This record gives sequence, structure tokens and C-alpha cells, in this order.
Amino acid sequence: MTGSVGKPNVLVVAYACEPHRGSESEVGWQWILAAARDGYKLTVVTRSNNQPKIAAAAAEWNDLELEFQFHEAPRLLLWMKSMATFPRLYYVAWQVSFIPRCLRLLRSGRFDLFHHLTYVSARFPSVLLIAGRRFVLGPIGGLGVVPRELRAVLTPAERLVELVRDCGAKVDRVNPLWRLSMNVCARVLVADRDTLDRLPPRVQDKCRVIPAIAVARESLRTAARDPSTRQIAMVGELTGRKGQSVALQALSLLDDLEWKCDVIGAGRGLRALLDEASRLGIDQRCNFAGSIPREELLEYLQGRPVVVALSLRESGGMALLEAAAAGCPVVYLEAGGPAQLFEGFPYGAVPVGDSEEVARMAASWIRSYLTDPVLAHDAGEAASHVASRLTWDNKVFALRWLYESEEFHT
Repeated sequence: MTGSVGKPNVLVVAYACEPHRGSESEVGWQWILAAARDGYKLTVVTRSNNQPKIAAAAAEWNDLELEFQFHEAPRLLLWMKSMATFPRLYYVAWQVSFIPRCLRLLRSGRFDLFHHLTYVSARFPSVLLIAGRRFVLGPIGGLGVVPRELRAVLTPAERLVELVRDCGAKVDRVNPLWRLSMNVCARVLVADRDTLDRLPPRVQDKCRVIPAIAVARESLRTAARDPSTRQIAMVGELTGRKGQSVALQALSLLDDLEWKCDVIGAGRGLRALLDEASRLGIDQRCNFAGSIPREELLEYLQGRPVVVALSLRESGGMALLEAAAAGCPVVYLEAGGPAQLFEGFPYGAVPVGDSEEVARMAASWIRSYLTDPVLAHDAGEAASHVASRLTWDNKVFALRWLYESEEFHT
């Protein structure tokens, strides 16, 4: 019943799990590969529509003790996936429809341990609560909120979305199935301290804070830049909670310096950001470049004097981590996932405040990087070091803590 060298045989539920897609799917895929490469025997249950991409990537996992099984909710419910309001509701329906199959797997006696991996969300109960104390969870996140001081930069519609989301999170925490999932699970990985702080105290006692995201070790670059370069980058979905409007405000405070900025990403906030850049008088300096494929992003970022990502609510921070992997100095809001990624990092952190305070502090860091080549070099080297600690292969240490408690084997 055990995997290599007595390691547990684990059933993993990974709703989102697809190679080389990014976001939640990449998290699911990479955590699974890290566990299997460390000798764990895994049976992974994921969505049926992930099967073609997983089969195409067979060279990455064929020699591992790794089996994939595929499950889908009834086709009548697939309409939820196409509705912007309901994709997470389909996730709940998918779990409910998996219960009979899950019970059969539980009764088979094949598994030592049951791990709910994705979604990386602390807002939903898990079907694996039926496994009792052999159930582990995580990484989970998503309980962070946009700081009240910064909600004024959102549009009225975005503020309403955040209010509804905050209320929904409070309702989720009184859901008896959610509370049962949290109480029953033996160990929990949490992606950021904002989420940890919003979990019940007795759940916090069995948590460890580990970022859900990472980068591939082969993607790491050394800090190499031309001190004369003034081409700043902002990376992220163009939406209010990503904080680009505050970053533009910061750039407007640097009119005495020579600089250009590439705004990389797409989203419904594009028109508002174009208008804001024009209002601030920096539209001629800002190039809204659209989305760039992930496989090209690291090369695109390498050599930038600074990458700015002032996300107002962020459990992960992949854009910042990829910038760090490229050896770039970074400027980020000290909250949520980015604060966890760069904990103890002495460069680029902007404390939470109102939009003017955040803009002034961000502008100060950007000015320092642009005018002090030594500081920029040191910050890039330090960012590279941060990224080198946050590679996918290093997730094995979190997985060993999650999987190898003595209570699972008694």
C-alpha cells in the first residue's frame, strides 16, 4: 500500500491540473510532479478535459509512480463553466458528483492518505472530508481582502465586487461543511498569512504557511542589466485589484527622470488605465503591450531596471516571482502573497496606506533603482536569491511535512 521506501500511497484530488497552462492548473501539475519525483505513489483525480494535455506531457511523468484518473460532472452542469458568475459553482458540483467514486476509492484500501490540492482556495469544503483524519489540504489561499485605505482607487463596480466577495467569505466560514472540512483535516498548507489569520484558531494550529507558486529552476537568470536602461515593466491582468492605477500615479511623480514603461497584460481595465495615463500626462511614456506568452516573459523581463506590481489583493504573486527569477529589482505592496514571497527581503516593499502614500513610496523605490546602479544590482541579486528558494523542486519539503506525520501510519 506504500510507495517508494515506505512512503505513503496518496490519492490526490486536483480539479485544476494541466501542464504548462499557468495559474491554478500549473500549480496542480507542478506540486504533483514534485511529490512523484520525491518517491510518493500518487493517484490523481482531475477533470476529464485535462486528459489530452496530460497525455501529451507523458514524457514528464511516465517513469514515475503516478496514475491519473479523470472525472467530470454531468454534462447538463457544464453551462456553469461558461458563465462568468458560476465557474466556482461548477467546482462544487464536480466535487459532489465525485462522492460515489470517492467512496469506492476510500473503501478499496489502496490509499494511506488523501490530499485535496486544487483549487488553491480556502473558501470551499472538500469532498475528501469523508476520509477523516487521513485527509490533508492545501495549499489554500484567497481569504485576503483589498485594504480599506486603497478601495477608493477601484471603480464603483469593482468596489461592489469586493464587498460581495468579502461578505461571501464570511458566509463560507459558517458553512457547516466548510467548518467540518477544516476541523477534520489533519494538516493544512496555507499560501499566505492573510489567509492564515482568517482561519479559526484551532485550524491555525495545524497549518504551515508555504507559497503555492514557484518557478522552474532552469528558468532562473542572473541579474544582468545595462545601467542606462530606463524601460520599466508592469505585469499583470489589467483590473483594479492589481493596482496598476496606483503604479501609474507613482510613475507620474517621476517626471524629472527619463523613463518608459511597458504595461504587460490584458483585461477589462484597459480603457480606464489608458484614460488614467492620459489624465496624469504620462500616456506618451506608457506602452500598453498586451499579453505576452509565459514562455517568453522571462526573456522579456530580463535586464529591466525595475518591475512594478502593486497588487491590492493577491494570494500568489506570480508576476513578481517571475521578475525575481529574471534577476529584476521589484516594487510590490507589502500584503498577501507578495509579502509572503519576499518576507525579509530588504528592497522594494511598499507598506499599505492610502493611494497617495503608496504611490509616493513606490515612486521613491523606482527613483532609487533608476538613479543608483549599485542599489539596482544588489536588489536584482537579492531577488534572484529569493526566486532560487522558491522553485518547484523545493516543494518536496512542504510535501514531506504534509504527508509524513506519524499519526497517518498508526
